[in-house]
Amino acid sequence: MWVCEVLSSVTREHDWERKAPAYFRHGVEHVWMLDPSTKQLHVLGPQSLDTHAGTATVQLPPLEVPVDLSLLWRRVSGREG
Repeated sequence: MWVCEVLSSVTREHDWERKAPAYFRHGVEHVWMLDPSTKQLHVLGPQSLDTHAGTATVQLPPLEVPVDLSLLWRRVSGREG
């Protein structure tokens, strides 16, 4: 299973401290935390954390297909708050 959260200034702390651990307790294997304000994508696994920023194209678990971060930021822009 995979979950993707779009962080906002209002929910950021709750998403990191409560929701992410709960996802792993319930069997989710990968959690993405998108932060439009910093243009960072945090990829969490049960024992790992990788952060990607900028406009690179990266391959991320569990999809393992190219993800163009510049398109991702355009898609989530305007959702802060």
